[in-house]
Amino acid sequence: MADPFSPASLPGVVVRSMFGARCFLAPNGRMFAFVADDRLFLRLSGPEYERLLAAGGEPFMLRPGVPFGRWASVPPDLDEATAMALAQAAYRAVMDEGARPRARRRRRRLQ
Repeated sequence: MADPFSPASLPGVVVRSMFGARCFLAPNGRMFAFVADDRLFLRLSGPEYERLLAAGGEPFMLRPGVPFGRWASVPPDLDEATAMALAQAAYRAVMDEGARPRARRRRRRLQ
């Protein structure tokens, strides 16, 4: 897919391959966008999520008929300005959540 824009252009974004997709992580380590099967998906909530669905976006389905969180695809015919505004909203939302919690290390018990 030739993205109409690149979420990677937002400040401090890191691009990583995870789960067979190209993922876009905010500086706090939280994922706000990914490209899979030549489709761009954004993690949105509230009015932005509803706006994307109304514009022709489809919820990301983890399994058939089971939407996964607040992830939705960006329709390929959506204008670049609207797509970028939605990507910025997704970026801001994950930045507002703060840093991703670090995994706790288990201490080894000495026997």
